[in-house]
Amino acid sequence: MIRSLLPWVLLAGLATYAWVKIQHLNTELALARAAARPPSTRFVATPSPAPAAAAPVPASETTPAPAAGAPLAAAYEDAMLKWIDKAQRLAGFLDQHPEWRVPQLDVLTAEDWLEAVKGIALDSEASYRQALAALRLKARQRVAPMVADALKQAMAANGGHLPTDPQALAPYLPDAYRATLPAYLQLNSGGQVPGLRAIGSGPTRQFGLADKLVDPVWDSSLYYSDGGDVVVTSAASSTAKRISDAFAKFTQQNGTPPSSPAQLRSYPSIDQVSDAVLADAFIALSRRP
Repeated sequence: MIRSLLPWVLLAGLATYAWVKIQHLNTELALARAAARPPSTRFVATPSPAPAAAAPVPASETTPAPAAGAPLAAAYEDAMLKWIDKAQRLAGFLDQHPEWRVPQLDVLTAEDWLEAVKGIALDSEASYRQALAALRLKARQRVAPMVADALKQAMAANGGHLPTDPQALAPYLPDAYRATLPAYLQLNSGGQVPGLRAIGSGPTRQFGLADKLVDPVWDSSLYYSDGGDVVVTSAASSTAKRISDAFAKFTQQNGTPPSSPAQLRSYPSIDQVSDAVLADAFIALSRRP
């Protein structure tokens, strides 16, 4: 009977261990905010050896099933520590690249950082940027209702018209964002969202405000309407996926990664990608942090 219950006891122990670790990281994030520092600076990046190939997940990122007789709890603890280490490495990478930071990131929790690196191999600059783009999207979506409400108030104060500068939203934003967030917003003068089709015959919604793309290759875009609606488009991230797929397919077919962006032009839809975006993505896919 005791032997049959042992796996459940170990799983319960792992859950408790994970909960304690997450609470510890949340405490660090809270202390970082209190000190007016970005939460990611509380993590310490730890270097890891660069893998030889980009596609497979490095052995250092995985934990094999424990051998017969090996302590199961130790194997789970090792997996948890590696998971936390990946989150620390991602935060350290962001510290090295403040140009990819947005003010909304301070709403994220330790769980969000851990979720961002779950199932992703941090084996190239591209993988780090992809994970950061997911974090930015999650953070922006959480703050989006505040931005949408600020836009409505700013338009009401401007006679129902779209402000001429995102700074007009500052008085209506929470105190924590008044000085910083407007600089990460931009007007969308046409009011249209690429790829969004109107449904029905009612008045067309005007999305006059959008988040600036911090990383034009991997970021998704949020658009805010005059009625308080928010939509997300993933045109940039879809392009990045096509480039990543072409890079991986070339490597698989030729046994070696491409040496030039031009070698990817023959793959599906890559001919529609601008030279600047293709070159940026190619460098990120080739570079090991």
